[in-house]
Amino acid sequence: MQRPKSTFSPEYKILLRTLVELRLEMGRTQEDVAKAMKWPQSVVSKCEVGRRRMDIVEVRQYCGGIGIEFPRFAVIYEANLASGAKGSRSKKRTY
Repeated sequence: MQRPKSTFSPEYKILLRTLVELRLEMGRTQEDVAKAMKWPQSVVSKCEVGRRRMDIVEVRQYCGGIGIEFPRFAVIYEANLASGAKGSRSKKRTY
């Protein structure tokens, strides 16, 4: 049995969902993130929908671009993994 690509794993989908939800909650646009990362907006878009895989360094840069510290993101991501987040915004977060 062939293992599915990690880009399509439930964990990676939750990672992307968490990043996008936090970006929206922080009032940032893809363009804001792109400027902070010195990337084209189209690349940020491809990352958010899973067409381009992000490594840990890029996830950290993305967090900076949306205005959240990486350790805080990791806590939120772990909570979403534990709850099996399906894309619903649970509660308002404080940063």
